[in-house]
Amino acid sequence: MFCRFCGAPLVAPEQMYCLKCGRQLCEAPKPAKKKSGIGAFFLSLLKGVCYFAVFYGVMSVVQVVYMVALMFFFPNMGMSQSGYMGFSEEYWHVFSKYFCWMSVGTYALIFLVYLVIFACRRKKLWRETDIKCVQFASLPSAFAFGIALQIVTTFVIAFLSALNPAIAENATATDEMYNIMFKDSSVLSQFVMTAVATPIIEELVFRGLIYTRMRKAMPKAAAMIFSSLAFGAAHSFGVQLVYAALLGVVLVLLYEKYNSLWVPILLHAGFNATNYLYEFIDMESGLMQLTVFNVALGFALVFVAYFFISKPIYKEDKNDEAV
Repeated sequence: MFCRFCGAPLVAPEQMYCLKCGRQLCEAPKPAKKKSGIGAFFLSLLKGVCYFAVFYGVMSVVQVVYMVALMFFFPNMGMSQSGYMGFSEEYWHVFSKYFCWMSVGTYALIFLVYLVIFACRRKKLWRETDIKCVQFASLPSAFAFGIALQIVTTFVIAFLSALNPAIAENATATDEMYNIMFKDSSVLSQFVMTAVATPIIEELVFRGLIYTRMRKAMPKAAAMIFSSLAFGAAHSFGVQLVYAALLGVVLVLLYEKYNSLWVPILLHAGFNATNYLYEFIDMESGLMQLTVFNVALGFALVFVAYFFISKPIYKEDKNDEAV
């Protein structure tokens, strides 16, 4: 390499000044602009709000369109002030019959919208969510822990409901609402929606997108709180918001430890699928209730000891050991 002004040889290829003539050969690198901590915080929070808005907005619009479409195609069902929200029983029969499949289609649409957003940004969705493959043993264990955690949650809510009438009233109203929405849907559609589609999309949104974006510009504890509150708000209000937010904290901790969506997805799936387990257990018996609760609580404690103390093994680590 030689100076383009005097032809003298250069000591280094990226030399800024010629030692002979003193002419400047290239521009000095511009110092990197430091991002404001407050600005980065609010930008990260805004991104989380936008991802939440896409999720909640698409779901709300599709549900409204679904309800209006039913009124348009089945006008003979009419309205009845004695029914839930003023709709007749015939209306809710048709609504609940196809509600789960409609929800599965909504989740597919949400996933497609996110794919389009990241494609426009020239980024890949699965890379932005930091998905890693962990050891297979973690997955069924996470699913079983989700079952245990749901059973413990159910008993805790029942205990608190016995102490506080307001909690009991809120829990009863929530159960009645879900019974109306799901009562005429098939078991297959309910399982696909609650135990397959819902865990995948919600973990992708709340842990894979919202939490990871907030984590980049704020403390992990703050990102965990914001994402968990958003997770709780997406489910309902009152009792359900509280335990959904607490569940969100557990899911964030697992995601943070394993750096993979698969473990929280399987835990979430087990939590949601437990509602079908009660169909095969005689929960009227006090002895059975005590047995189920103790087994679930014991397994939950074992899971905490195993998952939060053991070291995760990734597929990449195994490949490195093989080399």
